[in-house]
Amino acid sequence: MRYLTLLIPVSAATQFVLAGSLFAQSAQVTLTPAGAGYPVGWQLAVHAQFCVTDPNEHLLNAGTITQNGVLVASGQSQVPPASPCTESSTADVTITLRGNDTVTATVQTYLGPNVDVVYTWTQTQIYPPPPPPFVDLSVHNGYNRDINKCAFSCFDNVITYSTPAYWTFDAPRTATLFYSSEQAESRHIVEFNAATISPAPPNQLTAKLRRPDGSYVTFINGSTTASFTPADGGTHRYAIAFDDSTLTTGAYRYTLVIDGVWSGSVSESTSPVRVLVRPTESGETAEGAGNGGTSTRR
Repeated sequence: MRYLTLLIPVSAATQFVLAGSLFAQSAQVTLTPAGAGYPVGWQLAVHAQFCVTDPNEHLLNAGTITQNGVLVASGQSQVPPASPCTESSTADVTITLRGNDTVTATVQTYLGPNVDVVYTWTQTQIYPPPPPPFVDLSVHNGYNRDINKCAFSCFDNVITYSTPAYWTFDAPRTATLFYSSEQAESRHIVEFNAATISPAPPNQLTAKLRRPDGSYVTFINGSTTASFTPADGGTHRYAIAFDDSTLTTGAYRYTLVIDGVWSGSVSESTSPVRVLVRPTESGETAEGAGNGGTSTRR
């Protein structure tokens, strides 16, 4: 015996007439949840309910659930059937989301006492990946650097020395020399706050710094990627550092790329950032020394 399989989405289930026979139309497929944020542990409980309400229509099987085309659960018949169904079945499974998951519940039915025509009913839910991380660069100052406004002198080694006073134009005057390890080194730092807008914190939060030409900066860990493990989904302070002695005095523009890395899923945020460079220039007093504590570059 040959069977004709008709693929009919449940949302399109209406009454049709073919060769004088009534099409099946009472099947109902309900797949829940209809939508969900990325759950804790990436585990999502999925439930499918299969039901026919026409006494002349019967379930050919108990239904299935697939995730991205792979079978993850088979249904079980309900005896007695759930009201108001004449026949019903359910399927339940806890799936691990991997980002942009397509989950489909499918059941087949037939009309009358014989399996002459097979009808396939489906409902699909798409569970998107978690949103990209939230990034706040207000903690990074790419416009000026004033150790007088920093806690602990911006954590630099700082020494100042004032010469003995001398008189000019009937007034005592003195020169103050300033040393900062930040000016002596070719190390540059970008600070930022970041949070993952998801109930499930990612496995990792990664940071990259992209140059205007598309290449990436190599950090002091020897890699173009800095990896962090967030304690939770809250906002935390992070910092990345790199050495580049080729940079001369000025403000350099980069793109900060922050990725939230979940199991099988990556969400990315990008933000423009300025890095202020003020090394000791040739001809000044000594490496790391100068006559002031403020650096400003446009």
